[in-house]
Amino acid sequence: MSTTGTTGLGVGIVWWPPLDALCQEREGLVDVIEAEPEAYWVPASDAPGFRSFPAGALAHLPQPKLLHGVGAPLGGTCAPPDGHTAALAA
Repeated sequence: MSTTGTTGLGVGIVWWPPLDALCQEREGLVDVIEAEPEAYWVPASDAPGFRSFPAGALAHLPQPKLLHGVGAPLGGTCAPPDGHTAALAA
């Protein structure tokens, strides 16, 4: 866990399914959740690209969510793979 510094959001955690209970267990223990969607992507079976984890997968958690694209080269010198930008947006 890490503090978010001057943003005022409090203590944050990178969400992973086994940590779900920790985020729900005690109010105030986790103030903000960081989601790294690429960790849950699988190749799309019907087209080039990827399928994202289901929309609303974190909706049951009351904390604010931050999106952290670890593998997303958006704005970099290399073009993202086919479907990457669409999956990240989803």
